[in-house]
Amino acid sequence: RVFDAESVERDQLGNIKHFLNNLIGIVESGNLIRVWGTHKDITDLKKAADALVQMNDELSEKNEELVKINSELDSFIYTVSHDLNSPLSNIEGLINVLKLNACYAEPDTKPLVDMMEVAIGKFKGTIKNIAEIPKSRKHPEKTEEEVRFEEILENIQISISNLMSDTGAEIETNFKCKSIPLNRTSVHSVMYNLL
Repeated sequence: RVFDAESVERDQLGNIKHFLNNLIGIVESGNLIRVWGTHKDITDLKKAADALVQMNDELSEKNEELVKINSELDSFIYTVSHDLNSPLSNIEGLINVLKLNACYAEPDTKPLVDMMEVAIGKFKGTIKNIAEIPKSRKHPEKTEEEVRFEEILENIQISISNLMSDTGAEIETNFKCKSIPLNRTSVHSVMYNLL
């Protein structure tokens, strides 16, 4: 008896073919008198299996590439957010010194300094959100919260107020849904880019 024995043969045109063979011999008085069997062409199945193995290998390589790129991106995000915090803290310190100066009480100076403080606060929030991106990718379920669209829009409008006043832009909204459980950073990014 032979079960599932593979053989490689050539057809009349010289093409390689793969076969799956099963044989059962009929034995009488210790002699093999006849054989029943099947000879099934599995060439297409072999080609498909080989193609699948090749695709799997390619996917593994791409996956390794993506893991490396993601790791580099996480490192870049950490470095950028860390490096931006230092000059921002310096600016914040300079504003605090300016607030101690007598010129801060002047009508033209105080509103400008206050706007700079608001801008710095928004910038710090943006840096914090950027630093959270790697964590949110690794644990998306932990970064979801109830996000209010109007609140996000209000923050964005403050950050782009100069651009809006320069262009005369007006934003009209009609949120059918007031809030949604999502990643705040992602919603902010999408809405900011839309605006």
